[in-house]
Amino acid sequence: MPTAPVAGFGERVGRAILFPHQASQALISGQPGGLRDAALLALPRLLISDVQRLSAELGELQYGGLRAGFAVLVDAASALLPDVLGILLGSVLMSVALGEKERRLRPGLTLDLSAQAWLGWLFVHVLAALTQTLLQRPPGPLLSAALPWVAFAVWVLYILIGFLTVHRTLAEQPTMQPAIAPPRGGT
Repeated sequence: MPTAPVAGFGERVGRAILFPHQASQALISGQPGGLRDAALLALPRLLISDVQRLSAELGELQYGGLRAGFAVLVDAASALLPDVLGILLGSVLMSVALGEKERRLRPGLTLDLSAQAWLGWLFVHVLAALTQTLLQRPPGPLLSAALPWVAFAVWVLYILIGFLTVHRTLAEQPTMQPAIAPPRGGT
């Protein structure tokens, strides 16, 4: 039986943003994506977050040497920390909500689903930055205050879609084998 070709990076990201249910089903069926795709978008995420500060720090890198390079790395890690913690928290909450059923999933699936949901959050921020660039003016105070909440709502919605997709898949396949067999000789 012929298998469907594996989706490329762009197709996976587009599917995660526009069709989160289908993207979740693809991850559940073992297709690539999730955390790997999110990791590849970490640098662009840094670039849209604070371009001016990052540019100034990279300019200082020429004169500051190793110390300035370390400062750039620490600042980059600090800028990504909320994203990483959010992905991990989403994964943990999904695992807790699934309870014992999570043992029937492949290891890391909830982390992949949470990272895939983060792509929706990133998309909202990229869209806002692109709109700001095209309009050549900064967003107003109302939009600046609403943007993080809209992005967070999209992230939570996509995590919920991933959770419900996994939950439905587990309910449809009650005899699904565990992803990892228990060790031999155990009690």
